[in-house]
Amino acid sequence: MTRQSGVSLIEVLISLLVLGIGILGMVALQTRSLALDREAYLRSQAASLAYDLGDRMRANEGQLGAYATALGNDVNCDDDEPSGGSLASRDLADWLIDIACTLPEGDGSVAVTGDEVVITVAWSSAPGLGGDQQRFETWVQP
Repeated sequence: MTRQSGVSLIEVLISLLVLGIGILGMVALQTRSLALDREAYLRSQAASLAYDLGDRMRANEGQLGAYATALGNDVNCDDDEPSGGSLASRDLADWLIDIACTLPEGDGSVAVTGDEVVITVAWSSAPGLGGDQQRFETWVQP
């Protein structure tokens, strides 16, 4: 009989390698899951903000045209609360500040065509997901 030495050491090293690969896979899965969870949170915030403006517009149907704005608003979270002007301009300014404070690189637009309104909320996605521009659009008929 020949005696084999070191076989159990090789088996232990291989099992540690397999275990290490499994743990790295779980860490990568968890990281991806956190990024997707953050993105889902941001999307729900965008939807909530869009519906909020839609409700404000329904309450102020007489001034629908005053809500129109395009993407590219230069609003940041440090801006003061809106004051003065019409209710529509205060609603719109307040809404844009809310977007800037809630979403990363958040911006919003409102397109009014007759009785149909398209509300768009845009933001930058999580860096782990590429940092692409994301959008949520909803159509409102006040």
